[in-house]
Amino acid sequence: ALDVSKDRDVWIGNVVLCDQPDLKLALLPEGDGRFSIEAHNPTDHDIASTLRTAPEFSLVPPFAEQVTVKAGTSELIRIEP
Repeated sequence: ALDVSKDRDVWIGNVVLCDQPDLKLALLPEGDGRFSIEAHNPTDHDIASTLRTAPEFSLVPPFAEQVTVKAGTSELIRIEP
């Protein structure tokens, strides 16, 4: 539950974004404040895309990387602090 009795900034949205809607993205905690992005391609063709973190997501430094995910596979991309 969100305590609305106090003023605070709240951001609601996706923390990891890309420019290809067919890619399925997940942010995975690795511990010690480190994270990875899993990009899954459920299609029958390779997909090239730029993955990036949302500017409002402050648990990691700004991140953007071009990746190619082969058809039917997943890629794990580490976000380095």
